[in-house]
Amino acid sequence: MKKIILFFFLIYGAINAQNKAHNGWDLLDKPIKRAHWSWQNYALKSKLEQDAYLDFCLNKSISDIYMFCIPSWKSKTLQKGEIASEKNQEKIANFIKKANNRGVKVWGLYYSFLKPKFKPNGKPDLRKSGRQKHSIDYMGKTSENEHITAAKTIMDAVGKFNLKYPEGGFHGVQFDQEPRSKEYLVPYLEYCEAATKKVEEWNKKLLKNNARPFVHSAALRPSWVSRTKVTWNGSNNYVAYHYMSFSKHGALMNYTSNNNRFIKWASILLKWADEFGNDKLVAIGVETDNIVGKWKTAKDETYYDEIAKENRRTRFNKFETDLDKAEQQFLKFKSYDRIAIHAAGYIEHWFKGKRDFKIIGRAPKNTLFSNLKDDASPNAIIIKN
Repeated sequence: MKKIILFFFLIYGAINAQNKAHNGWDLLDKPIKRAHWSWQNYALKSKLEQDAYLDFCLNKSISDIYMFCIPSWKSKTLQKGEIASEKNQEKIANFIKKANNRGVKVWGLYYSFLKPKFKPNGKPDLRKSGRQKHSIDYMGKTSENEHITAAKTIMDAVGKFNLKYPEGGFHGVQFDQEPRSKEYLVPYLEYCEAATKKVEEWNKKLLKNNARPFVHSAALRPSWVSRTKVTWNGSNNYVAYHYMSFSKHGALMNYTSNNNRFIKWASILLKWADEFGNDKLVAIGVETDNIVGKWKTAKDETYYDEIAKENRRTRFNKFETDLDKAEQQFLKFKSYDRIAIHAAGYIEHWFKGKRDFKIIGRAPKNTLFSNLKDDASPNAIIIKN
């Protein structure tokens, strides 16, 4: 008991230390390491970009990256039962091994369904780049169980990849669909349950063959904790509650810069996860991208403006103070995994608006790095090289 009290005393003391990291390659050394969402597939980038991004992870206490690298299920690649071409699979495995050697775990981030958007006149709704916009408010042809087929197809492809590359496999995969329409919420849960069961099947085979097992996670809207309920297996409850009843891992997209609300929403989900057993984990997401003005409530959903308005001597002080305060509360729950930061805007805050590591480059000589293997998360998974 004394050891436990001492452990939390040391962690709380470290959490409450004054923030000294404000710019560039300043070391942010957190006792509980963090996750970072990356919409860049660094496995397909140059050696410079890969190494520089991993420098960044070690410099900012990032032990887990959720990297967008798995296509939607109707892609030609997944229809062939693969997550990528042979050449790109090898690149992904090599990047994962490189990241693991530096203490970083890699999760494959993905969507299952992308529904093309059209204008009222029927013409495709295009981005500035000329590519058509897509909606993730969709779960396929649910009447034909397309969502179940997709879940099994994608998990089979990931399992096959991990079996093929036993030392370069994913630690997990994360489903980022987040449908809004009520008609898709039960299919969403059905999809995640099917994916979770398929992963359990694969993990038996992977462990038997000395390959890396993986976990299926999913992004959870804060409204699924606070107001949106559905009936699932005869019970009417919040979407996220149902999700944690069968899932091993969830990532709450806890996008608010109101710290009290941030703590409240996350604590609700963590409490549910604790009640469901000892094998549930929850990562708590925080937004740093510049989404201000993109919709009515966007400013309240990101820390972008709070970070941007601070100067070079104080930048990140409010952000870190809020996260430290929240983490003290989260540590009361055995299901707490870690804070997860979204997304490339976080890189921009450190490097004067730059996010491209071709421009930023490697960390300078004598840059300090966090020891990612010294992770105080109650659920730390330490990579053994």
